Amino acid sequence: MPTWEPRPQWWRRPLRISQTNLQARDTPKYRPEVFMRQLAEMHNNVAIANAGGIYAWYPTEVPDHHVNPYLEGRDFVRECVDAAHASGMYFVGRVDFSLADDAIYARHPDWFARDRAGGPIIVGEPRPGPWGLLYYTCPNAPYRNEAVAFRVLRELLSRYALDGLFINAAGFRPCWCGTCARTYRRDTGTVLPLEENWRDASFRRWVEWRYECLAANFGAMYATIQEVRPGCFWTSEFGAITSSRPWQSGHDLFRLREGCSVITTGSGDPIATGRPPVWLPAIHAKYARAISEPDVPWATVHPTPGLVWRHTGLPLDELRLWLAQVNAHGAYAWHAMTGTPDNHYDRRNQPIHAEFNAFVQENEAYFQDASPVTPVALLWSRSSLERYGGDRPEERYQHEFFGFCEALLGHGIPFTIIPDQFLTDDALAAHDVLVLPNAACISDEAAGAVRRFAEAGKGVVASYATGLYDVEAQPRVEGALDEMFGAEYTGHQIGGQVASYGRLEKTAHALFAGIGETQLVPNEFSFCTVAPTEGTEVLLTLVPTFAPMGGVGAPPERASIPTDRTSVPLVVQRGRSIYFANEIGKMAWRFRLPDHARLIANAVHAVVPRAFPVTLERAPYGVQLSLFRQQSPERLLCHLVNACGAGTVRHDLVPAHNVRLRVPEETRSARALALGQELPIQDGVVTLPVLHTWEIVALSG
Repeated sequence: MPTWEPRPQWWRRPLRISQTNLQARDTPKYRPEVFMRQLAEMHNNVAIANAGGIYAWYPTEVPDHHVNPYLEGRDFVRECVDAAHASGMYFVGRVDFSLADDAIYARHPDWFARDRAGGPIIVGEPRPGPWGLLYYTCPNAPYRNEAVAFRVLRELLSRYALDGLFINAAGFRPCWCGTCARTYRRDTGTVLPLEENWRDASFRRWVEWRYECLAANFGAMYATIQEVRPGCFWTSEFGAITSSRPWQSGHDLFRLREGCSVITTGSGDPIATGRPPVWLPAIHAKYARAISEPDVPWATVHPTPGLVWRHTGLPLDELRLWLAQVNAHGAYAWHAMTGTPDNHYDRRNQPIHAEFNAFVQENEAYFQDASPVTPVALLWSRSSLERYGGDRPEERYQHEFFGFCEALLGHGIPFTIIPDQFLTDDALAAHDVLVLPNAACISDEAAGAVRRFAEAGKGVVASYATGLYDVEAQPRVEGALDEMFGAEYTGHQIGGQVASYGRLEKTAHALFAGIGETQLVPNEFSFCTVAPTEGTEVLLTLVPTFAPMGGVGAPPERASIPTDRTSVPLVVQRGRSIYFANEIGKMAWRFRLPDHARLIANAVHAVVPRAFPVTLERAPYGVQLSLFRQQSPERLLCHLVNACGAGTVRHDLVPAHNVRLRVPEETRSARALALGQELPIQDGVVTLPVLHTWEIVALSG
């Protein structure tokens, strides 16, 4: 018989989370005693369902809190709470204050967001069926504050034994309502900018102001909740660092983390509208964990090929890959479904949901109090994305960052992702290598911390415009890290490098390990001109474009390279710092050629001051490795995820065989949890006979 009892800070234990996104019109079909039992049978210990906001799923007394018209007098929230607890699960109520019914707009037009022309923002219309209009609300206006949202939160917590609350769609679309206009003038003394213009200081201030406003609204909701029920759980689903324009949602996870119990990121796979990187769950989990440590963040996985097809499911092995990456890289997976298990049109992935949860439940002890082991730190620089990236953030920053993510994950390098705020002596001390993909905008203080990191004998890998601009993207007279790189920037960023190459100058160097017998590697896009200083090794040089784009393929009689050697550096090394003067990450992301990803991974291995605790000695490209350590009992946990061949939708899993791990000398036992078997250790190497989607190898001394 399932048992449930309230526990303080229950979210600090290993969790298996499922959300039922309920449709108002289908309310008569829903039986919480049935679908909560089904969720429990899928091995969930946390259930989430609708409670309030756009629709009140209970008999509310808050004015302008629109009651679900299909409720027919039911107290659906009470039914859900009781059923979840009876099934041994914690219950978190879902609220959404981002939209409100047109009847509320008619009564309170000043509560709603406005476009540049002053008109209201109507969401999701036209829509078939007998629906009223929904209007977008503003987080600075009364609806999302004391007039409705705060009162709904108080009402829910005072009436029901909720274990927590989750707010959906807690974003801040660009808004030009009267409340925003007055508040912005009060805070800054200027008027709201109407157009995106990153060269305009007022626009840049508006962007930061929006981040501040959303964090303030979110934090005020958290404070309201704590007033009613101290210690109550509170979270939201936020977009994370794979967005090229985070300012449009107002989501700055570093600011928002203080206003909730745990950070939650979204990991949708919208195949129907242009899917994101297949490794997105890993990246989001790593970043959220880095800014949340020691708390464990949550990450939603929507098991659909995009919300346009939300009533059908992902291919089974695609879903396995997305779920596995969340937990393997440091978060807890939150499975979000449309409807309920018994009413969903497509039930094919429900067994995958249950299978995943059963594995986590069976191995719960390996998740409790496990701390990430991250010898490598990869910087995600929002200042570079926005200030330097400007109106072309993908071209100028994001794709360079993506290429480094893909290369490090694909080559099984254990790393975390850090924000600009972690470029300090204390935060960097935990790592052995710092990776800076086109970190153009760096403050003087951050640059000083990076230089001291290198002076302490740690490794640094950087690319392209790193350190050439201040935090407002103003060009520096000289690069902030030039001396550390041993290469003086000479003032040129030269593009148009179609049909160019990099020449290997020192083929025996560690940078070229595994490249094979070649003199050249492909080069593209742009490079920065630099002059090496004394003692700097030049490892890769430019072979200039040999033909214009229209003539590279034909005729072959004219395909000779007229200038096959120059002294123009593309890669230099000084001490334990390697600098790529070209856009190596963008090439790795755009072309997916092995040379570019290997150069990035090799650069990290070449500068690391000591061996990683565990190294992938033999594995196909795409096997991800992340490491965690537990103190009691003392053991090292190696999470392996098979993302081999990722890049297209995974129809079928292709297992990886005989994956070899070099482990610490003191290792005396190795157990593969998914396979359920002990693994032999020979000469410091553990061989995993087969890796399906996800394996955890527990190493003990």
